[in-house]
Amino acid sequence: MLTGEHIILRGLELADVDEILKHWNDVELRRFLGLTMPVSKEEEEQWIRNTWDQRRQGNEHVFGIETKQPKHLIGSCSLFKLSWVNRSAELGIAIWNKQYWAKGHGQEAINLLLGYGFNFLNLHSIFLLVNEDNPRAIRAYEKVGFQHVARHRKALFQEGKYKDVLIMDILDEEFRNRHPPHYPLIQEGTKNV
Repeated sequence: MLTGEHIILRGLELADVDEILKHWNDVELRRFLGLTMPVSKEEEEQWIRNTWDQRRQGNEHVFGIETKQPKHLIGSCSLFKLSWVNRSAELGIAIWNKQYWAKGHGQEAINLLLGYGFNFLNLHSIFLLVNEDNPRAIRAYEKVGFQHVARHRKALFQEGKYKDVLIMDILDEEFRNRHPPHYPLIQEGTKNV
């Protein structure tokens, strides 16, 4: 479990599926994620099982984002497409519950995940893809230190038109210049990392 000031990052459980599905099929959320089709309960349960397998194989690290007080699962974040040769990974994040949008929880989750990637997985570079029409997410990524590196022109077809996808990244030394080396805090004796 990775512990921040207001949130924790923890492993996802099958018991989380009902809470996830309350929000996951929301049209506005899915638009920001570039997703088109809704998912079923069975598909979401299988996805959670797959995250466990991918973590064991060292290919992907997926965490649920949970508020500390009160405890409430509000989203998920992950490091995936890990390349151990290049020491790189792609970052993904979604705050599913709209009541928690624009409250800083996403930025805190990203910082915890970056600390985990750089300080524990020994990654050198973490990148992400973001739709050009998601300024709230772009600002959050910039605030934690991501740099704009490229624009994939007309890479996403959505709502009847093509949209650009921005590519952003952050290097380990850039992150360490902003955060102390112990970041994030990992609670001892937990099994959900």
